[in-house]
Amino acid sequence: MDKRKIIREKLYPIFCEINKNQKRYAEVWLSFLQFGKLYTATDYYELKVKLLPGVVRNYREIEEITKVLFEKVQPEFRPILAVQIINAEDNKRCKKKDVMVYCD
Repeated sequence: MDKRKIIREKLYPIFCEINKNQKRYAEVWLSFLQFGKLYTATDYYELKVKLLPGVVRNYREIEEITKVLFEKVQPEFRPILAVQIINAEDNKRCKKKDVMVYCD
């Protein structure tokens, strides 16, 4: 089984719980980690979190998400090396090669 799908199974209930109480995230997905345009690491991932409209992006979003990841530390989360917070207005979406973790 694809490692991203295993990670998705572990992250889905976490983001369901967070969103049930706070309603902050529209979508969460995993992408292969890219180092510029030169190299894509297929063993490491970036967790991308798209905010709901009206939620203001600030440093606390990354802080809260990384805190959740480290509190719930599991070996499956080790390949997540980056977290990207995306404003609702941005045109970034989950692509075909990505794995959707959570969608509100």
